[in-house]
Amino acid sequence: MTRHFAPARAAGTGTLRLVRAALAALVATAVLLLAFTTPHAAAATNEPVHGTTLFIRSQSLYPPYIDYDMSNRWWEFGGAAVVHTNKYIRLTPDLHARKGWIMAKSAFDASAWSVEFEYKIHGRGTSLFGDGFAFWFTKDQHDAMGPVLGHEDKWDGLAVVFDTYDNGRHGYTYPYVAALLNDGTKAYNKDTDGKHLEIGGCQADIRGKQYATRARVRYVAGQYLKLDLNTKGWDDWTTCFNVANVTLPKPGHFAFTAETGGLSDNHDIVSVSVNQIVSDDQSHSNPAQPSTWSSSFMTSPAQGPSAWTVVLIVLGVAGAAVAGVKYMQAQSKPARAFKQF
Repeated sequence: MTRHFAPARAAGTGTLRLVRAALAALVATAVLLLAFTTPHAAAATNEPVHGTTLFIRSQSLYPPYIDYDMSNRWWEFGGAAVVHTNKYIRLTPDLHARKGWIMAKSAFDASAWSVEFEYKIHGRGTSLFGDGFAFWFTKDQHDAMGPVLGHEDKWDGLAVVFDTYDNGRHGYTYPYVAALLNDGTKAYNKDTDGKHLEIGGCQADIRGKQYATRARVRYVAGQYLKLDLNTKGWDDWTTCFNVANVTLPKPGHFAFTAETGGLSDNHDIVSVSVNQIVSDDQSHSNPAQPSTWSSSFMTSPAQGPSAWTVVLIVLGVAGAAVAGVKYMQAQSKPARAFKQF
């Protein structure tokens, strides 16, 4: 007697084809999810971030800092600055009498922007150290070093100084972070740490941290200039100052400088993320409200599973499908072996 198992085999073959097609669809879905939900994908195409800002790659800086030709496409550096390709850019080493700088090569022409940067100030000193570093947004490029934490004097624009040494013997403790505004005509007085140019500031514990320390400068022309600091840990932001009715040059140039004198420290810049503000959320300009928004391409707000979580789930399902295929293949072999008896 002859028994035919051709229909069962045909059914098994059809099922295998369906499983393989489903597996291919799962893998394709994983690839698409990863491509469209990774922060760098949005950054590379200048897609709006969180619906309020637009990432500006040509003004931003993150590792690796140099290309194959030992230069950076968007930024240049000089003085005592040293680039550690995948770790940081050290504006000054922990040595006496050093000045260093990094500067964006092109001007930035926007009336509203946010800059978030990660930095690290550290060294061998325990009670005496200096002098500090500064973030700049100025009308002109300044590649010559000067007395303002490594920058030229009489600048036209904004300096946010992270000053770690008290030259003026003020009534508050250091380190101190301050916004200095100049119109290009006023000289910086080092003996008073530029107090006559200050429009806002705060005491801040910004040195010697074992975790990331970050700052976020947010500016809307004619409305406000705001500085938030993260010195306590991940996404724990506090407002240092919020000054109304500030207008800066347009276009302007971003830069960072640092200086050591008789005292010294390492002053490192780890990353810089520049965003143009497309629509301003007023809650970010109110110092009475805690700010949870972050412009950094390295962070994102808490919202559902991450891209990698979704991908892992998809790959887990794909693995189960593969196991099912193997099982069905194993079950189909005896049927073919006993086609006739």
